[in-house]
This record gives sequence, structure tokens and C-alpha cells, in this order.
Amino acid sequence: MKHIKVFLVVAAFCGTVGGLHAQVTVIDSGYCGAVGDGSNLTWVLTSDSVLTIYGNGDMAHYASPTVIPWYSYRSAIKTSVIGDSVTSIGNYAFSQCSSLNSVMIGNSVTSTGYWTFCLCKNLTSVTIGNSVTSIGNTSFADCISLTSINIPNSVTTIEYGAFGDCKSLTSITIPESVTTIGISAFDGCSNLQTVNYNAINCTIMWDPLDPFLGSVFGFGAGAFITLSIGYQVEAVPYGMFTNCSSITSITCYAITPPALDFRALYATSKTIPVYVPCCSISAYQDSAGWSDFSNFVPIAETIPTFSALSIAQLGNSFVLTWQGKAEYYELYRNSTLLDTIGSTTYTDTNLTDNVTYCYQIKAIDGDCESELSDTVCKMATITGICQWIMNNEQLIIISYEIYDMLGRNLTASLRGTQCRSNPEIIDCFANARNDVPELPSGIYIIKMQTNKGTITKKIVKY
Repeated sequence: MKHIKVFLVVAAFCGTVGGLHAQVTVIDSGYCGAVGDGSNLTWVLTSDSVLTIYGNGDMAHYASPTVIPWYSYRSAIKTSVIGDSVTSIGNYAFSQCSSLNSVMIGNSVTSTGYWTFCLCKNLTSVTIGNSVTSIGNTSFADCISLTSINIPNSVTTIEYGAFGDCKSLTSITIPESVTTIGISAFDGCSNLQTVNYNAINCTIMWDPLDPFLGSVFGFGAGAFITLSIGYQVEAVPYGMFTNCSSITSITCYAITPPALDFRALYATSKTIPVYVPCCSISAYQDSAGWSDFSNFVPIAETIPTFSALSIAQLGNSFVLTWQGKAEYYELYRNSTLLDTIGSTTYTDTNLTDNVTYCYQIKAIDGDCESELSDTVCKMATITGICQWIMNNEQLIIISYEIYDMLGRNLTASLRGTQCRSNPEIIDCFANARNDVPELPSGIYIIKMQTNKGTITKKIVKY
């Protein structure tokens, strides 16, 4: 390994001491690969307390900590760097490295072995590469100073006791990619406060000696208080949170309730608030497992919302507009339901001149609805429409067409002056000479579009 030492002596420098560069030297080096004589991987320990492993392929597995090549230096190693071409980390590789505080795992590593970093009591920071698919049994067990860890979305398997007794962890996120979790994976993580569970459809890897006994989060880890379940989760199996008696709230973002084994949250109080999508409350209430809970609350950001209700007069109609993404809306006029609509615009043609109308809107999604909006009011100004009093009921004639007895259309729609209190509709038309040609004497059919609907009348002009 002399060529390695020479290279590092010449090329590696870090920091300054009294204005002079502090030289990094090689303390020891050797092979640690799994192929043949192990030369596919090389380990180098330098004077800055960094153990670097580089090369190509898998690392050797070791039967115990005492046979790892750098065992005699285990208290001197503070940082470990696993190169990008290394594909696995062997059993016991860094177990009992009591001074190790930082680990960087390269992007080619796909798995960590058993007891890989177990009992690294000063380990506070771990960067796991995004190719890791398996975290082995008790890989990080008893790393009591580890405050956080990012499990990448490449991981599919977290084995038995992988993070057991990591007493400084305060939160953990199980990514969507995880399909198998070993029992007791987070046992003894007594300071956990929040668990974000995003595994889509995960099964439990039970201890073959004690099948169906225990919990993934149990014996201390069950003390966490907030559980969040991701929107893609399809199932929460028995054994995942079975012993978690201290949970004070659950938030489940899934629209369709995940299949929930009745023992998955066995020790959890069934009266705690369970926050679910607003449109799915009744589905959760009717779903096996979830129906045991009694206090469902809509997730705030899923409550249908809208904004900017406004009124503009267009001709002799009010056009109401607003912004929102709800399934549908209820529109109220003067506190009475006017219509139920699926768009964000509405035209109100049923208006009377000089009358003020006040509107409110409510957004609705499935089982959930918003509060009524603030009231928006506007006075109607009706011009160019003939109004007719008939049987003491005011009609607003929006348009009309005149036909002769042969069915020929004689005139276009009226947009003339206002006419009131005239019992003879033909006299009203006579006041709109600018819009309607003077009619000869005869019998006519008038089809009127009014605020009360379509009215057809026969009139005689003398």
C-alpha cells in the first residue's frame, strides 16, 4: 500500500497551524473487499481521523467487530467516507467506533449489513446515498447521539432493530418506497415526537422466534405523539404502531382510507383527533379499523375554498364571478338559495329595477363545505326593457318576437323603453317605435321571454 501513502502525503492538505499547512498523512491502509483477496476495495485511515473506503463492488462481511481491519483504530475514527463505486457495507464494519460522528455513504451503495454502525455512540450525522435499498438488522442500533436521519426513497427494506435505541431521534420519515419493515425497527427511540409514514403497502418482517409479537415502534418508541400518514398509503398493517399508546393526533392525507388492521393502532386512544381530507370523512367513518375512532376533523387545507366574489352588471343582468376549485357551489341571494352550480360564474337575469340584491357563496366538496362568504350587494338598474303589470304582478320582458298568423317572424327582440302599468301589451310596444316597425292592423302572436319564463299571447291591433 506504499503508493497510496505517498499519494496522500503529497496531495492531501487541510487547515493551517500557525500559518503553515497541516499535512495529512496515512496512518494505515489495506483491503476490505468481498472479492478474492479483497483488493476490489481499499481502506485508508488518515491523520485527520477520516476513514475512506474506495474501489468497486461489495465490502466483505465480518463475523464480529474484533476482526474488522481497522478495529484497533476504532476510537480514532471520527469520519467515514464510503466511495461512490462501493456497492455494499459489510456486517459489523463500523460497529463500536465510539468516536465516529459523521458518515457519508456513496450513491452506489445499495445495502448496509448487520450491526454496521451499531454502538457508534457519538454518531450524529448520516448521509445515505440514493441507491440504498436495504438497511440491515440493527445497522444503526444504539447510535444514541443520532438526532436525525434521512431515509431515501430508494429504500425498500428496513430490517429488524435497524434504528433500535436511537434515543436522540425526534422524528422519522418512512418513505413511499419501503415495502418491508422489521419488527422493533425503532424500538427504544424514546424521544421520537413525530412519525411520517408514507409506505404505500408495507408488510412486517416478524422475528421468527417470536412471531406476531411486538411493534415496529414499541418499547419506548411508542411514546411519540404525532402520526402523519401519506396520501399514497394503501394499508397500515398489524404490528406497525400496535404499542403506541401516547399518540395524541393522527393526520391521514389519503383520499381513500388505507386498509387499517384493527390491531395496527391497538393501544392508541380512539377519541384523539384524526385529521383526514374533508371530502373523505364519511368514508373513514365507514371504513374497518378507522370506524373505531370517533373524532374526525377535516384537514384545513382540504376544506373547499373560494375567493373574490364580485358582481358586475352586464346589460340588464348581474354577472357574478369568484375563484375556487370546489366540486360545486351554492349561491345565495338575499339569504335564500338561488342555485347550485359547478362553475365559478353565474348570470342572474331575474332582476327588478332599483332593487338591491345581496349575494353569498358556499363551496362544497363531497361531505365538506365551507362557511358562507361575506355578503356582496349591488343595486340593479334596468334600462331598455319593457315591464308589464298583469294581475298586480310585475313582469320584466327581456325580449320578444312577433309572428303573423302564418308563423312568419316579423320583428327582432325588443330593447326599447320601459313601460309600466299598461294593461294592453300592444300599447307598450307602440312606445318602442325606434325598435319595432309600425304594425298594420291584424292578429299577431307575441312570444315573450320574461323573468317568469316564456309567455305566448295573441293580440289584435286595430
